[in-house]
Amino acid sequence: MIHSSTPYDRHTYPDGFISKAGKTLATEKIEVEYKTFFLDLQENHRGRFLRITEDAGGRRETIIIPIENAPEFTAGVKRIVTAVP
Repeated sequence: MIHSSTPYDRHTYPDGFISKAGKTLATEKIEVEYKTFFLDLQENHRGRFLRITEDAGGRRETIIIPIENAPEFTAGVKRIVTAVP
């Protein structure tokens, strides 16, 4: 089951949250089975970036994609998802 929350619900960051990584501009939370994914658009002195975090039972893994590379990344994901019937 996939559940996508609305931005800024009680489980995600408030508008304009500032962490060590920078200011959070937008966020989404997606729950898939026992995993939770956080998609955060953030900004710091070096620019904007997408932070994707997977939380599986308290263990977290994160990747960071510069915003200028986001279209290439999402296009790659779409190609992979549609490659297998």
